[in-house]
Amino acid sequence: MKLIAFIKLLGHYFQPYKKIIWLCIFLVSLTSVISAFIPKIYGHLTDLALSGQTNLKQIGLIILLWLLFAVSANLMSRFVDYQGSQLGFNLYRNFLLDLYEHYLHLPLSFHKEKKSGEQLQKISRSASFLWQTTEGTLFYLLPAILTALIVLIITFLTEWRLALILSLILIFYSFITIKKVRPISKARHQSNKFWEKAWGNIYDAVGNIQTVKTYQNEKKEKNRTIHDLSSLENREKRVWAGYRSMDAWQNNIQSIGFIVIFGLAIYLLSQKQITAGVMISFIGYLNLAFRPFNQLANNYRQIEQGLVTIGRAVKLLDITPELYNQGKIIQTVKGLIEFKDVGFSYGEKLHRVLHDINFTALPGQMIALVGESGAGKTTLLSLISRYYSLTKGKIFLDGHDINDLQLSFLRSLIAIVPQEISLFNDTLGNNLKYARQNAKKAEITQALQAANIWEFVEKQPKKLDQLVGERGIKLSTGQKQRIAIAQAILRNPKILILDEATSSLDSHTERLVQEALHKLISGRTTFVIAHRLSTVVHADKILVFDKGHLVEQGTHQELLQQNGTYAKLYHEQKFK
Repeated sequence: MKLIAFIKLLGHYFQPYKKIIWLCIFLVSLTSVISAFIPKIYGHLTDLALSGQTNLKQIGLIILLWLLFAVSANLMSRFVDYQGSQLGFNLYRNFLLDLYEHYLHLPLSFHKEKKSGEQLQKISRSASFLWQTTEGTLFYLLPAILTALIVLIITFLTEWRLALILSLILIFYSFITIKKVRPISKARHQSNKFWEKAWGNIYDAVGNIQTVKTYQNEKKEKNRTIHDLSSLENREKRVWAGYRSMDAWQNNIQSIGFIVIFGLAIYLLSQKQITAGVMISFIGYLNLAFRPFNQLANNYRQIEQGLVTIGRAVKLLDITPELYNQGKIIQTVKGLIEFKDVGFSYGEKLHRVLHDINFTALPGQMIALVGESGAGKTTLLSLISRYYSLTKGKIFLDGHDINDLQLSFLRSLIAIVPQEISLFNDTLGNNLKYARQNAKKAEITQALQAANIWEFVEKQPKKLDQLVGERGIKLSTGQKQRIAIAQAILRNPKILILDEATSSLDSHTERLVQEALHKLISGRTTFVIAHRLSTVVHADKILVFDKGHLVEQGTHQELLQQNGTYAKLYHEQKFK
């Protein structure tokens, strides 16, 4: 990320807090001026004490002034530190929320291609660096630069020869710092990639913990993490080596500079070209000058790290999100779905998944999709919700191109009961409310009753407040499917999509699920993906797919009479 882009980013997030920022900048500037004049004060006190004309009242007033300056500077610094931490957190929160919201709005195709752990780690680290960099830049780097400038002006007015040497040393110090930080930034860039990879794999394992335990692969996951961290350590070593080299150069320059200036000051004092007070104040200025330059070095490398880390996350913002509120809304929806010459592929260079699909689903009809696995059935139904953009052709809802409809409106019409149900690690009630947030308890109860799952819920110690575990791990497959059906009932959709909703169930559970589905399907345009053809013989229309092509369509009897692909599949299953 370029520095100018970073400054613009800060400017955007600073806008709501500009009044407190300007107040803090004023107080920081005032504190810097006070800090820069304190060595002048104790240098003047030294000269007064050695002059032989001691004026205790004058010395007392100067010491009192010094005390007031020091206390005032400390109070202002504490106020600025507090406001800096508050501002840093606000920027962290706002930036994190913006990135997270944008991430959630990215197309499903992005989420399926990228590891969520890597992306979330990228977002988290960038928000943290923005907080650190903001605090460091505004409340430490700015006063450091200001203090250094005031110190240099005062030292030139006090003793130009010592000031000139000090300036040359500080310039060389800054040059070495900048030169050493650049390779560190490159190493940090590589390190960030390995951080994201390591956390991506960790998130992946935790998200699939049941699979890990089923195949007893805890050790494998641990070893993979060890390998990832070892690779990360090798990159981090380059970063640490860079820091050690830079610190060594900085300490040597600072030590040599102190010795040279101190030696020259002793010589000038011995020649009576400067007073003892000037020498003492110069020693104070030497420490005061190097302190902000040390801070400058730390902040510079922090900014370099921040630019790299934040830049990687900000690239997410360049990816076009789904626009939910653009388009038109249909006042009365019937549920007529038409596919016209629809084709789709997951990428320009990848093979076509769907080829010239044409069919019509009338309002309230049940449309079954059958065919071998990988034939494109699930992908086809994903196109209705606009999870992916069509490569070719158009899909119409009640005569309206779905690409012209408001996305939030379109998806509000659709409910999906997938084959693999994934629930939040929350209560039964909250999982139900996820389908419709304003659902009342009575409506949730009715939905659970219609889904043949209320009897199970009533037996739970906490009823609707019972936790279901990670991804619903505390529930059986049949229970999760009936919960998903209850969610769909609450959704009250015009279009229903069932993806193998009764697969792998025992006969009793399947009967319960089928009864629930029968209630749900009534009056809705329904698409059913099924491998067991016996479950869809009563469908209004059956679509038969083969390698992305719609090869047959019709009723069960019509397709049997054609004696084609469907008939072959049906007889194979019937006589197994």
